[in-house]
Amino acid sequence: MTIYIGARDLNGMPVGTHQFLLITTDKVIPVKIDGKLITPKVLGKGIKGYVIGAQNRNRRLQVEFFERSDFIAVKEYFGGIEKSFFQSDFDAELKEVSFSNSELLSQVRLFQLINAFTINQSLDPIKYPSAGFGFNSNSWAGSMIKHSGGVVDTDFSGLDIFHDRLIPITYFLPICPSASRPVLNK
Repeated sequence: MTIYIGARDLNGMPVGTHQFLLITTDKVIPVKIDGKLITPKVLGKGIKGYVIGAQNRNRRLQVEFFERSDFIAVKEYFGGIEKSFFQSDFDAELKEVSFSNSELLSQVRLFQLINAFTINQSLDPIKYPSAGFGFNSNSWAGSMIKHSGGVVDTDFSGLDIFHDRLIPITYFLPICPSASRPVLNK
């Protein structure tokens, strides 16, 4: 099992990157997020894993497993989809994340953070910023790594705005009263 932070080209944009997380695994162990069972999928050449990103859904920053473009980018990277020189692709980059504790504990911690963030977003959503300038999907991916105890450089090739702007930990806590939470992307 390995945990990565990844970046891919933005859909239909000449510049800019979108960051996401990838957890590879040898076992088919479903996880329960917001009451839904999520199982790993084949990424290519016998590699299975979870592809997780935060997306702009209805002008809200929302977690989505196996979002179409993130999933395609990872499959291109691992050879699960053949690329041709005459077709556009996502040019995904992946960086392995280092953790001070075991990767299994780190994976459990990541899923706990995702579940808490999902619940907190349903109660008090972070509005998705105009043109991505504010707490965005790149902020979410970097925050997930930092708040789970991971260490990695989140600066990828290309323009990855606000990759280093961390969402406050309160959005990732299991019990997060809205009164103490800062309002982001007003």
